[in-house]
Amino acid sequence: MKLDEIYKVVYISHSTISDDVLSNELANIEQIASSNNNHNEISGCLVYCNHMFIQALEGPKSDVLNLIESIKEDQRHSGLTLIYAENIKQRSYKSWRQMKVISDESLLSKFSKSLEGLASLPLNTLPPSKIDEIIFHMSAFGEL
Repeated sequence: MKLDEIYKVVYISHSTISDDVLSNELANIEQIASSNNNHNEISGCLVYCNHMFIQALEGPKSDVLNLIESIKEDQRHSGLTLIYAENIKQRSYKSWRQMKVISDESLLSKFSKSLEGLASLPLNTLPPSKIDEIIFHMSAFGEL
């Protein structure tokens, strides 16, 4: 894959997972995504915070777009809204990373502040400044 063929998307969605099964569902997502995404040369990061998912995916454009279509059908979330979709020169995430990033409390605290008040908003109405803030905080997870 050429460098200019890397495509990156970031989406945000509301979780529909009930608290009593949350840890099992997140473990299932991690297991399946790790295997499938590594096989398809997709790297990225999935963060669960404040009953919301924020995910960045990078890889071959057709594979990333196919994955997004599949993710849209997942009943564990609703209101999937793409907030970033562009070709990139360099990956932010060298490998597939999942919920493990949540363990860094300082990063999660900053990220949580970016998401305050979003759970009750239609995600397609996010102002550009809020989108930039979310993407900025997502990039910090790539350095872990």
